[in-house]
Amino acid sequence: MRLSSSGEVACANCHFQENWGSDSRERSINAPRGGRTMQSQTVFHSMETPGLRWLADRESGAAQAIGSITGSMGFDQRSNILPVLKEHGYEGLFQELSRMTPSLSR
Repeated sequence: MRLSSSGEVACANCHFQENWGSDSRERSINAPRGGRTMQSQTVFHSMETPGLRWLADRESGAAQAIGSITGSMGFDQRSNILPVLKEHGYEGLFQELSRMTPSLSR
């Protein structure tokens, strides 16, 4: 829950492991507005789909994650999440991942 602008919403609030990574509620929630107009889709095996989201408007998992920062997670700018990631110890994990997968650090 700690990675949203409000500190009250996380990806796991809508992508439930026990529901195969999707949301069975009529409408999913998000940080800035509370209710959304659609349910969150599954995240399991989503990297293998040709387009992500209901509109298929995100070409990759990275594009989806970046879009969620200023979308569902409620930050005004993408860079606003950086202090929150550092505060919760994610900086080192991202650096390690970048070393393991150089193509992601482009």
